[in-house]
Amino acid sequence: MENLDSNGKADFSEEINQEEAFTKIYRLKKLTNKEVSLKITDATGRTKTLYL
Repeated sequence: MENLDSNGKADFSEEINQEEAFTKIYRLKKLTNKEVSLKITDATGRTKTLYL
């Protein structure tokens, strides 16, 4: 998971090695939803970008 800044560059990155589905709660202080987008890449290399 990467948190992207307004220029599309990662300002936070985390790798989770777990084959099964999972949940994780992130608390991003001092940010509004418009300032947050997440880039998710699964184990097979598929990528999805979420704009909140």
